Amino acid sequence: MKKHLFSALLFIYGAPRAALACDVCEKNQPAALRGIMHGPGPESNLDFIIVAAASIIVLLTLAYSLRYLIRPNENGPEHIKNIVIEK
Repeated sequence: MKKHLFSALLFIYGAPRAALACDVCEKNQPAALRGIMHGPGPESNLDFIIVAAASIIVLLTLAYSLRYLIRPNENGPEHIKNIVIEK
């Protein structure tokens, strides 16, 4: 148990530090992303548009999946859920 606890604490402490950008990567990033990520920064404004569009799609998908998971609004007597519930 102590071994797992130590491993979890080491991961929690070390993961955020490993995810931050190093000095070389920090210099190559635009001001908005400086210190957040490794590697080369976005090459054009189109990269920001693509990421923003993908983020919007993901958030909409999450919102609709939660909405239909919480309140599905399936009241028809012929719906397949009623077949499962009745048996």
